[in-house]
Amino acid sequence: MVFANGPQQGASEWGVVILLGRFGSGGVERVSCLLANGFSKHGWNSQIWVADNSGPTQSLVHEGVEIRALLPGSNGGRKFRLLLSIPRLAWQIRRSRPAVLLSPGNHTHLAAGLAHALAGRKDVRLVVKQTNPVLKDWHQGTRRKLKHHFYRWLYRRADQVLVLSRDSIADVHAQAGRSVETKFVHNPYIQTIRTAAARAKDGPPIILAVGRFSRQKNFGLLLDALAKLLNQEWRLILLGEGPEGAMLREKVNALGIADRVEFAGYVVDPIPYYDRAHCLVLSSLWEDLPAVALEAMGVGCPVVATDCSPALSDIIRATGFGAIVPIDVVALSQAIVQMLESPANRTIPLEIAAYSVENGVDEHVQALAPLVKS
Repeated sequence: MVFANGPQQGASEWGVVILLGRFGSGGVERVSCLLANGFSKHGWNSQIWVADNSGPTQSLVHEGVEIRALLPGSNGGRKFRLLLSIPRLAWQIRRSRPAVLLSPGNHTHLAAGLAHALAGRKDVRLVVKQTNPVLKDWHQGTRRKLKHHFYRWLYRRADQVLVLSRDSIADVHAQAGRSVETKFVHNPYIQTIRTAAARAKDGPPIILAVGRFSRQKNFGLLLDALAKLLNQEWRLILLGEGPEGAMLREKVNALGIADRVEFAGYVVDPIPYYDRAHCLVLSSLWEDLPAVALEAMGVGCPVVATDCSPALSDIIRATGFGAIVPIDVVALSQAIVQMLESPANRTIPLEIAAYSVENGVDEHVQALAPLVKS
């Protein structure tokens, strides 16, 4: 990777810039690093502009990908720092003039959209990727109206909107109030697709959960569901970090299951954990298409998930490689029991090959090529 602090005058007009808040442990950050590597390998001037130049996924970035820190230091959350970076980001856009500015996740859209407008460079193409539903059921009143108006403005301003499920195309057009350039792509989630390793037979079956410790991931529901299974043998490994970490540790103690739960922190390569796990459990409130589920399935680890992602629900129902349940403690605990007592066949579904890193990068290159070369 190449580090830079200031803009390069006359930077390549073929460049693709990906905007990040920080190199966090989430799926958006991981996918962004893999895409940046792929763009560089394709021959494009690949850059990552980041408000906070820290975090574990920075280790995924290859040589040849330039990293630009928009703000000094690392104080404040990623959304706050993205907002603070808007003037600097607009200046970078005006000076560097990349062919494409890619906003890779919902949380980066506000900064990307406002900075792009402030920069006033129509020759810099704005591409936004919808990675989660825009409007949630609990978005009401003024907040809902503001989000609705912002996304209508953003989608109309964008040169292209990328979505992770075909059903989302209609949602984007409805949100924009008209037809806009929208393309479905598979995200590059799976670095390894191979025959599953045999699970260890010594000790209790391992249940795995992976993700940022945040409200969206809803790990508290999983802990409540497992607390109902004290008569079953199981061990839970949690991979991740985030703002709800302390609360989850307190909840584990309060439920009396601390001796069965391991907080393993953020792990760059979770594949060995998928190999050992009886199943991956996804307890989220909402998702578009969660990376961890596809990564797990790619090495033969079945998935028990709440009905939080229409795209994932379709894949699991089509392949039978796991189970989908309502966002409910009893339903989730019952599904886990069924998986423990009747393990799924660990044969890898052919349908998930589309989510390999190679294919995902290729689809993004095909989608962006007309904008990069125009």
